[in-house]
Amino acid sequence: EGAYLCSKGSFRIDIDNDNDHTDRAFIVSSNNAASDLLTITETGAATFTGDVTATGGTIKIDSSGSAEYIVDRGNDTSGGVYEYHTAGTIKWFHGLRGVSSDDFFLFNYGTGANALHIESSNSKANFAGNIGVGAATTNHTISVPDYTGDNYFNGDRGNIEIKASS
Repeated sequence: EGAYLCSKGSFRIDIDNDNDHTDRAFIVSSNNAASDLLTITETGAATFTGDVTATGGTIKIDSSGSAEYIVDRGNDTSGGVYEYHTAGTIKWFHGLRGVSSDDFFLFNYGTGANALHIESSNSKANFAGNIGVGAATTNHTISVPDYTGDNYFNGDRGNIEIKASS
């Protein structure tokens, strides 16, 4: 049962090779054409039904003009995220979590908590930990040292400390 195509050289499928239509497509279907699995139009647009897995190292969107990556979730209780894995284990994700809001999240699976939460209603950013701007580490809620370390701004629990070199 079954059939396959094979070639010891190149293999080409040419859609509308006489170029007299604009609505032709290459379609892979199942169940006697009841379900389209893959459609590639004459323009090169491709539509896949189901998951797409790429085992190579790079997925590239290259355009001479604007390029977009679009995640369109069905509702605000569904997630729309981009995940980062190491050896198959999720480490981080960012996007819309699916928690009945349009807020944006950067989630750390290592801590099981949001590292950053940006509210959609007012763009307020909520950070989970201390913020060091230009500082390798900080024990302050917010720390902004200058490049020499002589001048700095630190803020903790309502207290602000500013030091300037003399």
